Amino acid sequence: MVFKYIQNLKFQKGITLIELIVVIFMIAVFSGIMIADFPKIQRQSALLRATYSMAQDFRKAEDMGTSGVQTLGADNCPVPVKGYGVYVDTTQPTTYLIYADIAGVDGTSDKRYNSGVLCSQSSYYQASSNCGIRITIPVPKDCVVETISVNAENASLSLEKIIDVNADGSDGSHSYDDVSVNFNPPNPTTTITASGDTALSAVKVFLKNTDGSSRKVLINKSGLIDVQ
Repeated sequence: MVFKYIQNLKFQKGITLIELIVVIFMIAVFSGIMIADFPKIQRQSALLRATYSMAQDFRKAEDMGTSGVQTLGADNCPVPVKGYGVYVDTTQPTTYLIYADIAGVDGTSDKRYNSGVLCSQSSYYQASSNCGIRITIPVPKDCVVETISVNAENASLSLEKIIDVNADGSDGSHSYDDVSVNFNPPNPTTTITASGDTALSAVKVFLKNTDGSSRKVLINKSGLIDVQ
């Protein structure tokens, strides 16, 4: 039986030198293609991750608006938050904000972003052990919970544009410099306000690469947040 096994080995065909050269050549060609396209692959991957990260930040603000989480100011007292939101400004193409929507003197809010300072630097109460003496603020300024960098992972990324959305979900024809997406508890209620106090039912925020490729995040008044 051992003799028969040795005989079979003698007739098994091995790899020829030409076949080996062809395999090595093909590996070299595919490796060259991968190396040449690697920067593009990196940019595309970074764009995809940044777009999904932005969608997650919108969901984070929505969750904060639902939970009614407290935000503390510089005086270590809770600021009078009515909701939370995300503010995107294409004139500042590398960052966007998660903000706390601050109540006015009458306890209501305009449900949009009004520029202010970091929440940790805000002061809405007089010095008091129980935080119960509120300073009169005729025009309240919202405070910034977090500033997110679009191009932290890859310098080729930036905010491209903000557009409205048609009833069928297709891209609209109107473009805006900035948009505020506000989430007020308890449901939460979603309010979308573009530049010029334009109320929208849905909006798309575009991120782009320097190579011209782009991805977008859709947000509508029903609370839908989707990457496209």
